[in-house]
Amino acid sequence: MNSMITVNKNIYPDQKVFPKELMPYSAKESLKWLWRLFFVSRKNPHNIEYIPKKVTLNKIKPELTLGFFGDIMDIENRRLEIKEDVKNFFYDCDYIIGNLEGTYYKGKKETFLDQSINQSIIEAIKTIKAPEKTYLSIANNHTGDFSESVFNESIEFLINEKFNLFGGHLKNNPSTVVISNEVELTGVTRWSNRKRGFERAKSIHLIEEEIVSIKNENSHLFKIIFPHWGYENVLYPQKETKDQGSRLLNAYDCLVGSHSHCPQPVTLSEDNKICAFSLGNFCFRGTSYLLNRFCWGIILKFTLGKSQNGFHEKLVVGEIEWNFVKMSFDSENNVITHIVDEHGV
Repeated sequence: MNSMITVNKNIYPDQKVFPKELMPYSAKESLKWLWRLFFVSRKNPHNIEYIPKKVTLNKIKPELTLGFFGDIMDIENRRLEIKEDVKNFFYDCDYIIGNLEGTYYKGKKETFLDQSINQSIIEAIKTIKAPEKTYLSIANNHTGDFSESVFNESIEFLINEKFNLFGGHLKNNPSTVVISNEVELTGVTRWSNRKRGFERAKSIHLIEEEIVSIKNENSHLFKIIFPHWGYENVLYPQKETKDQGSRLLNAYDCLVGSHSHCPQPVTLSEDNKICAFSLGNFCFRGTSYLLNRFCWGIILKFTLGKSQNGFHEKLVVGEIEWNFVKMSFDSENNVITHIVDEHGV
């Protein structure tokens, strides 16, 4: 894998790691990232709008309900509490799926941007669904934050806790998993803060090279792509992200993304496929004015089943439902994730 990362630039064309491997972007894009820390981009040149919070795509015989949440981020030594309204939202879901943007680790960080996950986060997720019913993607820009031994210990810990992992390269953490024999779920990342991250998580560019074969293989399965992509602190996707999404949806039936750290629209493609560009954050440590803008996200669920009109052999989407969530803080600065009507970014 090391030779692939350093020699074959076509596989990782975006990976221009900042000096000392702190960020995945070029120097120019890193300056834009710094600007957006203070001034979140609100540009919406393509007039992308959210679909209603509850909508029915097809009349189906319900078979399976999947729930999704955004980035599980470092909350330092704080405790995470998931409010009942969030738990109730996911109550009828057979499985839940989220982005684990950190490594389970109690030691010292190498840089200030490294993300570690504490025991409180693990226990809080368990209050939503049992680990056996929970799928966590490790494909994101923080997969390479820590050493190989720390990363492997984190994977082993999560597996021992009975969580299902995807988005990786290992047998116990494959890039693609199959849920309930009818849904194929694939995790990929466009970015990694450190080059070693691509030794552990699958690159989105490898998927794009395989689009034709992906479309033709396992065509009886409902295929979901779960990309960590786009840019941070952007409320609406940029053209390159929108175009990349269109290419991915040529092979996949649904796209649910992450990485922006703020909510981006839940939409439908031209052929009526779910395209949730980014679900923002699900937990975050921010208590200051600057960091508080990252304390918003989206939770999403949809039901799958066979079409009542008999036109589709595989599962199709029936009812879709989503809500905004906010991370608030109690008197001890512990994190509380709950549902709100609108985001406040």
